Amino acid sequence: MDTPPRTHTHDPISRKPRAVHLAVLAAFALVLGVILPASPLADAAEANAATSEVTLTATESTWTTSRKPTATHEMLPYLSMTAKQDRTYLKFDGAALKGQSIVSAKLVLRVATSAATEPGVTVHAASTSWQEQTLTHENRPADSTAQLNSTTPQARAGETITVPLRDLSALSTDAPFAFRLQYSQGAVGTTYVGAGPRAPQLVLQVEGGDPASVPSQPSEPQPTKPEPTPPATSSSGDKKVLAVYFPPYPLSLDNKPTETDYYTRNYLTVDGEGGAHAAYGGLLRDRPVPVGASTSPTWQVDNLRTEIRQAKSAGIDGFFVNVMSVSGLNWETTVNLFAAGELENFDIIPMVDGTTSISRLSPAQVASSLATLYESPAAMKVGADYLLSSFKAEGPGAAWWKEIISLLETKYDVPVSFQAVFLAASDANMTAFAPFSDSFGNWGERNPRVINKLPVYDDQAEEYGKDWMEPVAPQDMRPRLGAYAEAGNTEALRAAWSKAIRDDVEYVQMVTWNDYSESTQFAPSMAHGSAYLEISRYYSDWYHTGTAPRITEDQLFLTHRVQFASAVSSVEHEPIQPSLSGSKGDVRDTAEALVFLTAPATVEITVGGSTTRFDAPAGVSAFTAPLKVGSVQAKIIRAGAAVRTADSPYEVVDTPKVQDLQYYAVTGK
Repeated sequence: MDTPPRTHTHDPISRKPRAVHLAVLAAFALVLGVILPASPLADAAEANAATSEVTLTATESTWTTSRKPTATHEMLPYLSMTAKQDRTYLKFDGAALKGQSIVSAKLVLRVATSAATEPGVTVHAASTSWQEQTLTHENRPADSTAQLNSTTPQARAGETITVPLRDLSALSTDAPFAFRLQYSQGAVGTTYVGAGPRAPQLVLQVEGGDPASVPSQPSEPQPTKPEPTPPATSSSGDKKVLAVYFPPYPLSLDNKPTETDYYTRNYLTVDGEGGAHAAYGGLLRDRPVPVGASTSPTWQVDNLRTEIRQAKSAGIDGFFVNVMSVSGLNWETTVNLFAAGELENFDIIPMVDGTTSISRLSPAQVASSLATLYESPAAMKVGADYLLSSFKAEGPGAAWWKEIISLLETKYDVPVSFQAVFLAASDANMTAFAPFSDSFGNWGERNPRVINKLPVYDDQAEEYGKDWMEPVAPQDMRPRLGAYAEAGNTEALRAAWSKAIRDDVEYVQMVTWNDYSESTQFAPSMAHGSAYLEISRYYSDWYHTGTAPRITEDQLFLTHRVQFASAVSSVEHEPIQPSLSGSKGDVRDTAEALVFLTAPATVEITVGGSTTRFDAPAGVSAFTAPLKVGSVQAKIIRAGAAVRTADSPYEVVDTPKVQDLQYYAVTGK
């Protein structure tokens, strides 16, 4: 029997830090704050006696973006500021000050996510004519050029910053007033926590009047805005969620019973394929949910149709198929995937791999093979053009791609919309590919701290007149490479989806559907069931519609590893180190309960017999407990009864047989 071709290794580049739970980005009722001006020591006692501090809460808060000029954002779970496209608006009722004089003021902001490397928060006066329910980029008030602050602190994720206001003329003590906030550093995104004790504040130092008559800011967390109601009908419009299909790992490689199939015999054992993978403890740590043997002569296409139906049910619009060669088993699977796409009315896009044997062929050979794929009705079109994508576009070089596209269009009459997906989305690569590309993308990062520090690539792509595709992945663990990224349970997954939604990108790339050699798979598997698909469905719907879905039923997802990060395996093999995505300092041993709640509840996590309880609000929240040896369980409890329970079948052990740094996942029932 032919041995299935072995996989190649994707190698995303590393960058920098800091993660934020999506749960922290809850809806925004904003607040603002102030500082006392310096005064001579001789006048200090008199000044303190004559002044008092007041904190005002914003009566309205929202933001606008030129990327979506007619959209309102009052329900979205963050406020966004950029140099050109995103503006945050805050409104306050100065009448609450009852005619007192304002001595000084400062904004206090808690940064949620930031790619900024320079100072940049700017505050401007704004008209009060807007309302948060209807404010859009198109109908926003005219931008005032007057800047109210001279100090422009740098936004650093997870830090609290203060912005003293130099010019107080825009503030009123007897009428509403408003601000517009932006960030002056170009092509970076920043967002800010808006609810609870870390919400933005405007603290005012005032004098005169009766301080007792001025309402003070409550110290308890403030209620979040209500859950948005989704539109009656959802439409993806031009936005697409596309998952990468990796041909080496279909549901079945040899149509054998599960106990003796190729995965069991060769990929999940230390000595599989004649010991070819023994040095790193075996090729894989997970596999597709087994389908067993079939009597159908078309079992390969049948199985691919099953995977397409799974993807469609999760809100995925199409598959990229990683084209590694133009012959052999991987090519046969590619051709079969197009056939399955035809039968299931599902889009398929060739993603030519710039690191494998196909990248060493001539442009004429590649164009000829691609032309046969584009004959399929399943081949995805963008307008009148067929979409062609790439992995590590910079590998073969721009000239190679340009000739392939020219041959497809002139020799085979296949008009092409080319998507250059880079390992390094640098200005040099974008400049080289811009003349013949319609969209850009990046293979991405898998560490939440790093994801939250990435720039707004969509802005950079827009400067070249291109669309952008944002990568989303649950984790990354590669035994053969001896490396993994610390995903922080589901933090990396949530951070990546949040960035795609926040940046309002044209495409989302789910990396990957089924690359089990890198543990990036979303496909239903033995290690995580359909949990990552179910979690992603919430964010996919949000991305498609522009509105956070209304939570109509409680959901619980439990994630944990089956060993400690520092555990030594009983079978000696090359160690798997946290060297991907700059993860070395972020390693953690935790069990996480991610919950989607219709109403407040208690979340309970039990690890190794030790139970930790948390008070959880309605909405999306994540809670962690220390990992311990033994069993792992999580519950949602309301009115004294468990409404959802997740009992993990995966025990945590001190000494694993081989290192396994992937996160296992269980869906609550």
